[in-house]
Amino acid sequence: MFTQPKLLVLDEATSALDGETEANIADAIHNLKGEVTVVMIAHRLSTVRNSDVVIYLEEGQVKSVGTFEVVRAQIPDFDRQASLMGL
Repeated sequence: MFTQPKLLVLDEATSALDGETEANIADAIHNLKGEVTVVMIAHRLSTVRNSDVVIYLEEGQVKSVGTFEVVRAQIPDFDRQASLMGL
């Protein structure tokens, strides 16, 4: 972050973190809004919960694009996983 990037790509950036550390990183990413475009690849749905756009892929195919709630409404498995996580 020292170089002040315009684009930040994060691949499973929070997958090995405890909940508190993940929340701290999520706050830091949220504070970049409007300054940096963040592309985040994640399996953990809580990581993408507050994203502007969620792109849901299945077997290499785009199955849904929209807000977290839109994707949740369109993809039953996504909704089930979100429910299991308490989201």
